[in-house]
Amino acid sequence: MHPADKIEKWGIEKLIPYARNSRTHSAEQVGQIAASIKEWGFTNPILVDEDGGILAGHGRTLAAQKLGLTEVPVVVAKGWSDAKKRAYVIADNKLALNAGWDDELLALELGELSDLGFDLDLTGFTDEEIQALIPEEVTEGLTDEDAVPEVADEPITVLGDVWILGNHRLMCGDSTSIDAVDKLMDGGKADMVFTDPPYGMKLDADYSDMSSKFKGSKGGNKYANVIGDHDDFSPDLIQTVFANFAYCKEIFLWGADYYADLLPHRNDGSWIVWDKRGNDSADKMFGSTFELCWSKARHKREMARIKWA
Repeated sequence: MHPADKIEKWGIEKLIPYARNSRTHSAEQVGQIAASIKEWGFTNPILVDEDGGILAGHGRTLAAQKLGLTEVPVVVAKGWSDAKKRAYVIADNKLALNAGWDDELLALELGELSDLGFDLDLTGFTDEEIQALIPEEVTEGLTDEDAVPEVADEPITVLGDVWILGNHRLMCGDSTSIDAVDKLMDGGKADMVFTDPPYGMKLDADYSDMSSKFKGSKGGNKYANVIGDHDDFSPDLIQTVFANFAYCKEIFLWGADYYADLLPHRNDGSWIVWDKRGNDSADKMFGSTFELCWSKARHKREMARIKWA
């Protein structure tokens, strides 16, 4: 006979909590269970062994005691081995935790219950959790998303300013200046350098005819050229990177094939190939269908292809 074949009424004093039950129940949660029993009744019997040892329903038992109940519904697991009973105590709790929520449907249900005047505290969700399910209203912008505002007469941020962003530091300055880097780092040391300097690739930044080149595109904008990208490449830039950050275990330099002869110990590092292929017309926008990156550290040789989206 399976345990669920018969529901019995037992005196609550006969129930024995499992001493090694790893599932905890706070006073607040026990109160929630008690409120649920008071609202809907004892809809889920307590599972016990033949001696009254609780296998499932420790929280419900505590809630019943809080409500002053003298009898509770139980189902009895008969003939179970000690190992089977101990494993079920864990499985009963863990299997329920493995389920997920469809947040959209949950928000819909809770919203309609609220409209009906139902007390949502009885569902077990806090006000904060319910509020988090409500999508934020996004206000439509008043300008084009790519519009560039006029330069202010007195800018908020000026050369040399350092913004503290939590654990991060952001500086308005020249990354090729040792003094500027020292100010930014404030005595700290970087773990890694990841940079894509201008290196004279003379990229055409006019994407206004993108809609005719890429299916589904609404068209692009015409941007100013990247500062320094149309100038002859200066080796000082790369030399400054290594002067400032030679201590870093890892340095990533994109476009390094343009100045490979300037890289110290370049054959001791690794070359990474970014494959951008996906549309033959991408040359117009991206400059090329691939890009090379030099890494200071040695990496396992492998093919990695990331599709440009």
